[in-house]
Amino acid sequence: MSYIKELFIYILVLAILLRDSFSEWAIWESLPTKPFYIVVIVLLLVLFYPTKKVSLMQNFWMQLRVIVLILVAIVIMPLLGGHSAIGLDVRQPIFFMIIVLSLFQLSMQYKRAKQQVAREKEIEEELKKQHQVK
Repeated sequence: MSYIKELFIYILVLAILLRDSFSEWAIWESLPTKPFYIVVIVLLLVLFYPTKKVSLMQNFWMQLRVIVLILVAIVIMPLLGGHSAIGLDVRQPIFFMIIVLSLFQLSMQYKRAKQQVAREKEIEEELKKQHQVK
């Protein structure tokens, strides 16, 4: 995934989190809620739709960056005076369950990515051996 696409994903995710935590801002009051979320979700789906095959390792690192961004934003926004309307808060038990599930999912994906890299390396070595024999 290109870095420009990833940047747009960060901006959209932050827009959702900012709208939730700082709903009293004038910009949010001028944008209707339902259309805002529909447009953001459609844009996220379009941005996440793979246009070419991305390696599992690249996908792992991108997901890790997005998850870290979300977690940091959830921690920092209350410190800046925001209050989540839907209850995103580090003091909620569900928050820790989400962290554990995210770490579990990321560790599984990392293992699959390492296996893919190892398979690709084996195939590359096999091809080199075949070319040397000819």
